[in-house]
Amino acid sequence: MPDSLTLETLRRAVAGSAAAFRCVTEYQPAGGPGDKVFPPTYEGGKYATEKRYVPGREGPVDCVLLDSVQSQANRMELALLDAWEAGRIELPVIVVDFTNDRLEKRLRVTSLDAPHRIADALLRDSYDGNGKGRVLFRQSERGKRLDMVDLRNATPLLEMCPTALVFGMWDSTGPKGGLGAKFQRALVSEIVGHDATAGVKTSSRIDPAQIVLGAGPLFRRQDGRWTPFPDDAVREGNPEKDGKVKLLLYGKVKKKDVWHEVPVLKTSSGKPTVDPSKAERRENPAPQLRLYHRTGNDEWINAGDFPTSTSDAARPSISNHGNVTPTIDVRKDSNGNPVREHVPAMFLRDNRDFVVYREHETPSCIGGFTISKAVQTTTMSLPALRRLHFPVDAGGRPASETERKKQDDINGAGRTALAALGLCAATLARESGCDLRSRCQLVATTPFEWEFLDKPGESEHARYALSGNEAIKLLNDAVADLRKHVSGAWPKNPIELTPSDELLELVVRSQKLAAAGKGETAVEE
Repeated sequence: MPDSLTLETLRRAVAGSAAAFRCVTEYQPAGGPGDKVFPPTYEGGKYATEKRYVPGREGPVDCVLLDSVQSQANRMELALLDAWEAGRIELPVIVVDFTNDRLEKRLRVTSLDAPHRIADALLRDSYDGNGKGRVLFRQSERGKRLDMVDLRNATPLLEMCPTALVFGMWDSTGPKGGLGAKFQRALVSEIVGHDATAGVKTSSRIDPAQIVLGAGPLFRRQDGRWTPFPDDAVREGNPEKDGKVKLLLYGKVKKKDVWHEVPVLKTSSGKPTVDPSKAERRENPAPQLRLYHRTGNDEWINAGDFPTSTSDAARPSISNHGNVTPTIDVRKDSNGNPVREHVPAMFLRDNRDFVVYREHETPSCIGGFTISKAVQTTTMSLPALRRLHFPVDAGGRPASETERKKQDDINGAGRTALAALGLCAATLARESGCDLRSRCQLVATTPFEWEFLDKPGESEHARYALSGNEAIKLLNDAVADLRKHVSGAWPKNPIELTPSDELLELVVRSQKLAAAGKGETAVEE
């Protein structure tokens, strides 16, 4: 039976020469062994697959990444955020509140969900304070302290954003740019699927209204909505003067507008129209439509010759109406063309003969994987924490033996609090469940136990059990111990920021574009 992890045990582990705490957990899909799981996709719709050496297996094993280090860090920080908001833990947090009547919806960002933590641009471009005299956070008195942080002076981060010391940080958007402070991740976790075998995924939809392809085409109206009425479409040309005009189809092809050219017809009352159902008709003997000419020429066009768009941009399905033919999903490039994977030639010997499989290409499917199991590996590096120092006076060194002893106690208490914070984050995230994304829910088949990697060469490691409630108590005890050494350490109240006018305007515009269906997330090149 594993022991319970106490504060004293954790304190000794951090102060000694041990390497790490490690938690390795095995999972199966929630649907049972053999059920399919869908990993995250990366640029170009690709999965992160690779071969890895696995203990107890001969040769490398086909693996697929189910949850990355970055994603795991986000999940652990969100678990801390939930616990902090519920009042279960005390934690220094920075909050930017975007409450404003101009916003489509309220937005609040914290240092626990900002992508770059305390170094994020959303915090950088917000004010520290309200009303007159407000100043941008990084130009404020406490914000300027971040300009001088490093391994020997991590006190400002311990006081304002300790999660940056656990999950890592690079202050690349601060005053020093690329020379800004860097802190490695002390806590690392990822989930990998073993014996990954690629599958296929199908798409289909049955429309209860039974809207068919021939019910189109669809055109785009002036307000951006779709319409089946040609006379309501955005057009190029003047029906009163031109024999032909162009109508804007509702959808796009390769992100470009598509126009459909049609002749101008005449209604029975003598007005121009581009809608065949409104045009004057006659049987001659086949149905004909009268063309519109201001000169009075009597010309007709066979109804069957009136051009009807067959472009994908005109299909009812472009507005999510109609059936979708069952298809096998394949990865597509930026132009919408299927990506094809190169399969090399294979030579197999069957008794006397060689069987040759020629080189060929096949569509690259995005149909998830079946796996033998998933393995989550989480490690807390103790040497990474020991490198951190928390001087009370960043400008000098302790002179006396008493001062040095006091500083050592502060460093030890700070490192222990960070270790407890990391263990708490990992434990709470595990207990919240492993539902990674749609069709990728995993269920643990082994218990959550932490191994203590102490002395080199040990074949058996001490093991500790840690529940969510125990992890929270461990963190709260470590924080209380830190406050005994440093008054005011680990502040209870959050640092509240307000967005600058410029930042608020960007958010307002972005929300309006998103509400209108025109939003496109900005991506760093």
